[in-house]
Order: sequence, then structure tokens, then C-alpha cells
Amino acid sequence: MSVTLRFDGIIQAKNRTIMLVGAGATGSWFAAMAAKQGYDIIAIDDDKLMIHNIGTSIYNDPADIGKYKVEVLQKMIGSNVIAIPEKFSKKHLDEWGEYVDLIVSAVDNMEARKQIADAAEEYFKPLIDMRVHYPYAMIYVVEGRPSAVRKFRETLYSDDEAWEGECTRQNTPFLAAMAASIALKYASFQIRGYAVAALDVEKMMMTEAREE
Repeated sequence: MSVTLRFDGIIQAKNRTIMLVGAGATGSWFAAMAAKQGYDIIAIDDDKLMIHNIGTSIYNDPADIGKYKVEVLQKMIGSNVIAIPEKFSKKHLDEWGEYVDLIVSAVDNMEARKQIADAAEEYFKPLIDMRVHYPYAMIYVVEGRPSAVRKFRETLYSDDEAWEGECTRQNTPFLAAMAASIALKYASFQIRGYAVAALDVEKMMMTEAREE
């Protein structure tokens, strides 16, 4: 039996590494799709799987509840995932930075985004930030230049100002998967060196799904 690798040579994903911070709804969908395209993934998250995650992410086995999400992700996806069950900090780029082509943020709070932005600026790494909160999703794509990261910081605010909505709505997994797939498209742009202006990011995707 022959296997056709449809993406081989198209996005040049082999020997390319993405540091994924956050392995919840958007992060897990992103990891699953990125792995199919051949990316290596360094997944960082100190959260453990809870029952409500089964309905919003790629996780599907109740027996995994209570285990670290990144370790379950590694078990499900395979050997091209390095699982780091820790809270993200700059030390992870100190250790892995030379291998990382892109940072993808799939976190659920602004303080973590600020830390990721600081690390991206210090190490000149391109950054993609996914924000999904039903019924909205936004993606920010930031070039690996300090000036682009500084512009990205203008989109950040305090967690006290964040809108508190439901993260377990029925449509959340569909919105998360769609956001992850579009983020992966722009990940390939960044890794291949195509310029994507941070100023234009919020226009790339802003999806609103409303129930009648």
C-alpha cells in the first residue's frame, strides 16, 4: 500500500517546530492539524483534563480526566509532540528557542499573552495568538520583529477587563477548530517567511456565530 503525503513539499513542514502554549480547545485542535502536516510541536500547559474539556477539544477518553492535557495530547498525536506539563515562562525558550520557528498562543488569559509576547520579542520569534470565546474568534499574526510585537501589545488589556462568557457552549468546538485551521494557514506563511502585517491581523478573521 502506498501513502500519498499531500502536504509534503507544499508547506515544508518537516523539521519545523512550533511552540504551542495552551492545550485546551483551540490548542488541541491546532496541534492535531499541525501534526498531520508534519510539524513538530512543543506543547506547554500545566492544566489537567477536566470533564468539560471532553466536549470542546479533541480529547475523547474519560479515562484521561485528571491527567495533564499535554501528556494526553502526546499520547493521542504521537512522537512529534514534546509534552511539557508546566506553566509557560521564558525559560522554555531559553531551553528550546534554537529549535522553535514559531510560537502559537492558545491561552485563556491576558497575563499569559503578555508573557508570551515578551518572550517572542526577546527571541525574535513570530507569534500567532488565537482568541476564541463564544461567539467570537480572532487571530493575531505577529512577525518576529520587536516593532511588530510592540504593536501586538496594543491589543492586550488586563484580565479584569476581559469579558466573561461561557466557554462550554455547544458551538465552541466548531469555532475553536475553525480558528485553529486558519491559524495553521498563517503559521505556514510565517515559517516560509511571507510577511503578514500585525496591523491587518484583526481583519483576517472575526467570526460571529449566533443562535437564533
